[in-house]
Amino acid sequence: MIAKELQVYKDTYKFVRLVENVQKDYSKQFKYVLGAKTLDTALLLFEYIQQANMFRDNRRMYLNGFIVKFETLKTLLRLADDFHQININQRAEMFPLMEQIGRQITAWKGAPERK
Repeated sequence: MIAKELQVYKDTYKFVRLVENVQKDYSKQFKYVLGAKTLDTALLLFEYIQQANMFRDNRRMYLNGFIVKFETLKTLLRLADDFHQININQRAEMFPLMEQIGRQITAWKGAPERK
């Protein structure tokens, strides 16, 4: 299966679009450090999905890499929220999607390999 056809890829794409839209509205104080780091980290998620999909022998390694970056991203977004850079509507869109993506990756990681 092509990675962009995976539901986790589609949800991650939607999530990264939300992250990009949110970080554009950060105040100048946070936009160029916290905002840029957040978007860069979010974009890395696609590489891990692609690698996990292509290299089945090392799938767990790539999914673990995804989880590490995803947890970093969640922390960056929590910091942005703490600094009042994310409004309640943005939070309501992003946070449930983050939970959904996390569940999908965890399930994929635990799924047995198909031969």
